[in-house]
Amino acid sequence: MRRGMAIGVAAVLAAALLTSVTGCFRGASDEPEPVYYWPLTGEQAPNGDATRTRVVSVKVENSSAARPQIGLAEADVVYESLSEGGIPRFNALYHSVVWGRVGPVRSARLSDTYLVPQYNALFAYSGASDAVRRAIAAAGIDDLGMESHPALYERDSVRSAPHNVFTSVVDLQSAAADAGYESVVAPRALVFGELPEEFTEASVATRLDIPFAGGNDVTWTWDEDAARWFRKIAGEWHTDERTVVPYSAANVIVLYAETIETDMRDSAGSVVLDIRLDGSGDAIVLRGGRCYDVRWTSAPDMPPRFANTDGTELPLAVGKTWIEVLPPDYEFTLE
Repeated sequence: MRRGMAIGVAAVLAAALLTSVTGCFRGASDEPEPVYYWPLTGEQAPNGDATRTRVVSVKVENSSAARPQIGLAEADVVYESLSEGGIPRFNALYHSVVWGRVGPVRSARLSDTYLVPQYNALFAYSGASDAVRRAIAAAGIDDLGMESHPALYERDSVRSAPHNVFTSVVDLQSAAADAGYESVVAPRALVFGELPEEFTEASVATRLDIPFAGGNDVTWTWDEDAARWFRKIAGEWHTDERTVVPYSAANVIVLYAETIETDMRDSAGSVVLDIRLDGSGDAIVLRGGRCYDVRWTSAPDMPPRFANTDGTELPLAVGKTWIEVLPPDYEFTLE
């Protein structure tokens, strides 16, 4: 009896010890996995490695001859800035979606030499003036332009030159290491989140009209059901070649930037503009069907941040962002 009791007690103790040990392991395995977010959209990313791939910046044309564009819908952030003659041009930043065909790709501008380093991005473009080439080199930009890397670009036989140059974000990211550039770099992040109490009161805004030159008028309209801003150009929905869905964004920003007419001329004889995307200035952030008057600040290695006069930062809504870069005296309509 005593021997049987001893065995029984030992079995109970062993079972208790096993339960204790496995309980420790179970607790360790049940720890929540870390959550990662895409730095340029605030949306959840699959893992940390994905968020450390290089941002790719592509200079995309926006004249009537360039439309419909291909691949703009996949960009996380799109800047629209004036070029010579008042016709706007895009700089599209790709990160959360590693997309294939993008274009039409056109020549770089001085504004890109401020913008691209702020996102630590690879830069794709198809030509530049001598002055812009020197500025790109001086800014230390990782240059994957068409002149130095022609194999990364192709011409579409269906479209007429110079509106027929296309590239691939997949190929550009793959080419970084071969070009001697870092292929894994944590990009500079935008700020996303809920609105602080300081921003709970704001004016309702559901439509933005910007009268760009050359019949390129832009309209952004807020859709409450979709919780997004949708884009028209020249009175028509602005869509990608492969889809009938208009371009849209969670945030639309009017960013006032100092715009200087330099003493340089482009090949057509137009004055070259120096649009200063460094420093600070006024801005209007449109999110959630409301508008917020703020100040923007940036640095050579930091994309813009937005804050009120008290310094309280305004976070962006999670999702894609389009930034309309305008001179301080440029007239537009906001309703």
